[in-house]
Amino acid sequence: MIDDSFYIEAYVKYRKEIKNINFLIKPISYKRFTLPTQISGEWVVYCEMLENFSRQLVDDINQLRRYIIKLEAWSKVLSYYENEEERLHLLLEFIEPLAIIALNLPYAIKNRFIFSLSHICHQANHIKFPNWRDNLPEDRSINLKTMDEKCKVWKNYNNFKLHFSYIANDKFNEETSEFRHKFHHRIPVSVEFGLTGFIYREKYKVKKQKKYRQKKQNGRVTYTIGGTQPIPLNKLVNILKDQYIKIVECFKEYQNLVNEQLNEIFGI
Repeated sequence: MIDDSFYIEAYVKYRKEIKNINFLIKPISYKRFTLPTQISGEWVVYCEMLENFSRQLVDDINQLRRYIIKLEAWSKVLSYYENEEERLHLLLEFIEPLAIIALNLPYAIKNRFIFSLSHICHQANHIKFPNWRDNLPEDRSINLKTMDEKCKVWKNYNNFKLHFSYIANDKFNEETSEFRHKFHHRIPVSVEFGLTGFIYREKYKVKKQKKYRQKKQNGRVTYTIGGTQPIPLNKLVNILKDQYIKIVECFKEYQNLVNEQLNEIFGI
């Protein structure tokens, strides 16, 4: 039985370590854009959406930064403990909740960008098209295709899209063993302790072979017995740091795109 004093002692170590974390990139400022003091009625919706959506983006990005710092501090605290049971208790009590949220945030932030820009560009397009119609899909139906359609007329969109492509991409999914998808739909990889995926079922598919071979092989099922190693906490911190850097760069391009719109709409 782990006594409360154990957790208190560990948390004191954590507070000491977190003060020594040197995270080179500063939080994103909430002073994001300069809007005119007087706004005509036709642009009120645009400005309100820009303020609300961009604030939420900054909240989420800075939240990811905080969680990375916390996880890095806990990775240092873990190094003080050799007893596996004690390390496991620290993981369950303090580390795992942070890790789960942090691993989901890049995908969430990616979709925040999609939602925000789909709405903002749709409203800004009012100045581009004399016959503009309010034909944006319902919120639940907004996706990457929507963002492309509504934002493609703005010249800074290509730069944004390039940096956007690095967020929660195939590399990140591979490094985290598709944690986000498996956490919501299957069984995810563990952090620091515990094997997962002891048995894996795969349905055999033939892509480019003669039809008679496809008919013979398609549908065959194989079972693989093994297991997926957990992600070491210090490795997870580095993976998340890389994502954070990519997200910050993407937000800068988001700002450039919005500033292009503000300049065309308000002459700012």
